[in-house]
Amino acid sequence: MTLKLKQQYTSETPRSNGENDMQPLQTLTRASSTQESAETRSRMKHTMELLDLNDNVLYQICRPFILVMRIGGIFFLPTKLERVKDCHSNNYIPDEPDDFGAGRRTNRNRSELLCQIYCCTALCIVVTYGCKFAYNFYAVITPMGDNVMTTTNLATLVLMLSFSNWHINMIFSHFIMLRACWRSSLIYEFFVLWERARYICPEENCNRFCTRFRSIRNVVVMSALFCVFANMLSVFLPLLIASKDYEAVRQVIYAGFGTDNIPICIFQLIGHFFASFIYILPVFFYVLLCQAVAQDFQHLNRDLSDRIGEDGSFSGNLEWYRLRHIQLCRLVEHGDNVFSLFTLVSIASSVAQMFMLVFVTFEYGRKGLFSVVSGLTEFFWFLLYLLQPALLFGMGMKLNEAAHSPLWALYQLNHEKLATSEVLQLHTFLNNLSCNQIGFTAWKMFVVEAPALLSILGIYCTYQILLFQLQLDLDDKSDNSTKGH
Repeated sequence: MTLKLKQQYTSETPRSNGENDMQPLQTLTRASSTQESAETRSRMKHTMELLDLNDNVLYQICRPFILVMRIGGIFFLPTKLERVKDCHSNNYIPDEPDDFGAGRRTNRNRSELLCQIYCCTALCIVVTYGCKFAYNFYAVITPMGDNVMTTTNLATLVLMLSFSNWHINMIFSHFIMLRACWRSSLIYEFFVLWERARYICPEENCNRFCTRFRSIRNVVVMSALFCVFANMLSVFLPLLIASKDYEAVRQVIYAGFGTDNIPICIFQLIGHFFASFIYILPVFFYVLLCQAVAQDFQHLNRDLSDRIGEDGSFSGNLEWYRLRHIQLCRLVEHGDNVFSLFTLVSIASSVAQMFMLVFVTFEYGRKGLFSVVSGLTEFFWFLLYLLQPALLFGMGMKLNEAAHSPLWALYQLNHEKLATSEVLQLHTFLNNLSCNQIGFTAWKMFVVEAPALLSILGIYCTYQILLFQLQLDLDDKSDNSTKGH
């Protein structure tokens, strides 16, 4: 049996941009059966080391944030490894289809099993929390009878729909994240593929990945914790403080129950504790992974630009840079498999939340039903709903721009100073960059970039105006009915 081994760099070995750029793509052939057995065993050991996230640079740096996600019940590592997708990496490729083809199982780590149980318990709690709100919704809407769509009750209906939308978004996000954690081919494999795709620059003056990314991680962790605790307080305070300032929120929380119902109060505290983590943390996790991939694209573009002389000549192997870019694009595609549905759900839900909340705040303020504290709470919720699409689009556009950044460097190349093969490589590289939109998507419907943001803003403005127009129409009908009597 003949085995092919593609060279795999370790995280400690710098990689050169010189004549050996194509070395990761060269294959080494072995014929001796004795060597086959020894190297196969070595390969199995090396593979398991690569799959161990304790040696993964990105996972190590993200650990403080992952710890917060574990507390919130939305992260664990899988205990079962699915088929390893070697076709997307510089990894060992067996000739025999059954060689390492069957899935492997790791030793069931007790802590990860406990974490899985904890996450499933959190899921049960938030689903029950959503069912409890469904009863609140029923208790508020039922007394209205046929008068739901009236000028008096429309704001209350929209308020309850806004809360319903929030619960649905939160539960969907939890399902999506737990599925991505359970399947080793999603978040787990993203970390593994990132480690294989990243490039370690041998130059001392190069901007190291860890130093820059660690500072960004600290900002993300602190921002996420602030949002989580602030969101908790926005519900905990109305639960624990029986004040007229929180009367509007308390009526929703205790709808269908008595305001002195202690079990409901305790369950609301526990449910909203998990709900705050689940609603806020996934989008910040998205930010971290986007930033990691964007830095790799920026590193590639910087290395590529340094190889271009003032006269348009290129010193290096252009094909190696093209293949390095393709490998990063595959990493983006894999990350999109993790976040695409979450992106769509979050954007759609946040836009709906914002125009409903603006309408409710205006109507309740006009009728004098909101105190200053309630108004500030609603304003905080609006900022929280705005934060989700802002981060999704902001990081999505940054990743999209970083992935296409080599275009400007390639345009500087002088065709007359390139060999015929290099011209063909250049055209292929330019075609890939010009004809493809590289970045995360909203469930493959559209790429998260600037033009999509303008479309979303247009949708928001349209429905915001329509909702106010509906209220004006109901006000006119109410006035005409009053005059008729």
